[in-house]
This record gives sequence, structure tokens and C-alpha cells, in this order.
Amino acid sequence: MQPKPVREFTVYTSSEDPGTLVRADRVETVGDWFTLYLDGQEVYGAPREHVLQYTAKAVEEAA
Repeated sequence: MQPKPVREFTVYTSSEDPGTLVRADRVETVGDWFTLYLDGQEVYGAPREHVLQYTAKAVEEAA
């Protein structure tokens, strides 16, 4: 099984928020909760209503 690609997520919780940068390989939204995971471990969690927007970009892995 291939490992999931790691991406850099920027999560914004308000229009004034400069964004929180998080490296993760999985996004999960269950009920009212937004969670980012890296290697099976939660690395970021917040109520979905507090997450206004998020962006993701691929991470270049060092060879």
C-alpha cells in the first residue's frame, strides 16, 4: 500500500487570521469536527464552524 502524500495545509479561522500551517496526509470531517492527521496521529483539530477555509499544496520530499 502506497503511503499517502504529505501536504502543507493552511487553515484560516477568521478573516484576520494569517493562517496556521500544518503538514498532514489526511483530512477528516466527522460531525462538527475538522481534523488533520500525519502518520495516523492528530496534528490539528478544531470545530468545523471555526474553520472558514483551508488550502493545501503538495510537499516536495527530499530524496
